[in-house]
Amino acid sequence: MKLKGIELGRVLGIPVRLHFTFPFFLVVIVAVETYGGGWRAGLHIAGVLISLFIFVLLHELGHSVVARRYGIPILDITLLPIGGVARTLGLPKTSGQEIAIALAGPAVNYALAIPLGIAVATLPAGTLREFAIPLLLANLMLGTFNLIPAFPMDGGRVLRALLALRKNYLDATRIAVWVGRAVAVIFVVVAVVDREWILLALIALFIYNAGGAELRLARRLNSLAKGTAQDAAAPLPPAIPGDASLSRAFTWLESFPYAPYFAIEMDPITISLVGREELGDLCLALRANMEISRVTLHAEIPLAGKYSLADARRKLQEAHRNMLPVRLPNGSLGILTLLDLEAWLSH
Repeated sequence: MKLKGIELGRVLGIPVRLHFTFPFFLVVIVAVETYGGGWRAGLHIAGVLISLFIFVLLHELGHSVVARRYGIPILDITLLPIGGVARTLGLPKTSGQEIAIALAGPAVNYALAIPLGIAVATLPAGTLREFAIPLLLANLMLGTFNLIPAFPMDGGRVLRALLALRKNYLDATRIAVWVGRAVAVIFVVVAVVDREWILLALIALFIYNAGGAELRLARRLNSLAKGTAQDAAAPLPPAIPGDASLSRAFTWLESFPYAPYFAIEMDPITISLVGREELGDLCLALRANMEISRVTLHAEIPLAGKYSLADARRKLQEAHRNMLPVRLPNGSLGILTLLDLEAWLSH
């Protein structure tokens, strides 16, 4: 689930975005505090909030570093008024990996609490100590609050991972989502009873919506586990022989005017995929009598038609061009892309 935001830059190579609601949230809180306590109070709360969101960023980086260690790429991190979200390309392979990734965020907060606690204990009474105390408390609250088993918060992900040890992934996700929604209802009740906890209502909304998105993803992954590459692959025109001249290869462009990709048969086992525009450029830029196999660099073995879609998805995520050739049951060739997978899952 991609969240809109302003890109602030990159940390450890990961794009960091600020959700468009955050500046509005910051301005409102600072304005209210300034109105009630003067400009010094406004500056104080602004400093605390900005520092807190640095802690949120470090929290999400904790998740991201451990996820990368397990070979899971990180797409981006988005900071919201109620926390942060790190989007990944792929999922943990085991319950142990999911637990380690989930606990890495709170672990960062508890590690940060050590120097903050030392600062509070040693600083003399004054502005700096008054600034450090709410930072320490907010940082500890951030780490501890995330351990509540309200999926998809960190504690909820630990719950899902533990359930997945005895249940299938879809059932474990379904149970974790409904536990999270029960917690969300409690948050709303607390917010209604005591308006000082109104932020809990926003967190409850996030839990409900994000939990639903996670459940839909689990259902899609369950469908992937049952599907095969031939189910989602788009058919390709007949393969171009590897010993065909570029002038002969050009006739494929004329014979199949709407085909976006073509397969080149490098040998009886491997083929090469080439886009329509790329094939046209090769045919026009090089000698007409040159064999096409001599100018095609990337050769690969097509996936078998019965190849698992779940495994094919993992290969696509790792492939640089996000497309894979497939040998269909009738011997012809097809192509599988992430867009093909999305289209197949939406049926």
